[in-house]
Amino acid sequence: MPFMLLIAEPRGQRDTRALSEGEALYARIQKRAVPRELHISSAFLRSLCDSYNDFFYHYDHAPVLTVGAEHLDLPGSDADLALVAERIETMRGRKESFVKGTSL
Repeated sequence: MPFMLLIAEPRGQRDTRALSEGEALYARIQKRAVPRELHISSAFLRSLCDSYNDFFYHYDHAPVLTVGAEHLDLPGSDADLALVAERIETMRGRKESFVKGTSL
């Protein structure tokens, strides 16, 4: 399930979105313990993920790379960030998916 726009290049270039299930996002929010985020419910995050999934499924203004973020630590791992950047650079299709540890 998609969650957020991770990187957006100018329209017509590439759009990249990070995916995370609502429960994984909820756990990350609870772990971070940022007071203004703690009121966000897991039901809201599931709904948000569903909305992003629908939006990007139909999005056709630029190529879309779907990134499964459940096994990535983008803010804390330069290696993970480099891995995603490499996938962006080697992207050839209009819609592609990437999940760390698999070959989709």
